[in-house]
Amino acid sequence: MAIPQKKERRLSNRKKLTGLLPGRLTDKTGQDIACRPVDVSQHGLGIVANSEYDAGDRFQLVTKEHTVELEVVWVQTDFGKKDLFRHGLATIDQETDLEELFLKSGCLI
Repeated sequence: MAIPQKKERRLSNRKKLTGLLPGRLTDKTGQDIACRPVDVSQHGLGIVANSEYDAGDRFQLVTKEHTVELEVVWVQTDFGKKDLFRHGLATIDQETDLEELFLKSGCLI
């Protein structure tokens, strides 16, 4: 008997990254967030970080040309390492296309 596949709840597929951000990810005080990007979609970014941030926390992705406001929408313990946390970030401005931003900067595989 076949195992049923888990239904994907995302509205769009995520793209694989090179492991680099197209700029600095900072918190509301301007402090850099130590993290590794995992995947990106048009309006979302997945990261792994040493620190656990709360849903609702706001970050800024600062590039040469843009500043993108992001909000933490979910957090979970990273399944690979116990001392890391996986975060799902969403753009505040739905007009911002993160995939395009990452593609132009050479951060997509």
